[in-house]
Amino acid sequence: PPPAYSPPQMPPGSAYSPPSMPPGSAYSPPISECKADRNGDGKFVNNCIMPFTYLGKTHDSCTNVDSAGKPVPSGLMWCSLKVDSYGNHIWGMDNWGACEDPNCKSQS
Repeated sequence: PPPAYSPPQMPPGSAYSPPSMPPGSAYSPPISECKADRNGDGKFVNNCIMPFTYLGKTHDSCTNVDSAGKPVPSGLMWCSLKVDSYGNHIWGMDNWGACEDPNCKSQS
């Protein structure tokens, strides 16, 4: 029989120390200069969060990918207005916006 699985071991006396942020700080998503409305309302007063990750792909510009991973039939270009602490787009009606300039890109 094959030997039992043994996970990698840390040196004796050491402890795992996950990466951390300075005390009192919180994740701050990157805000771009790209403007978007909210949920297609036509009021371009929100800043896109870029880059953002959607369906496993990171975007540094507006995208036209829908929830099925296909281009939006209308050609609508959109960006995320809300991400989690890993930069993933958070699904929800108020968490996306149509881009005022469909060619807008993150400046980072």
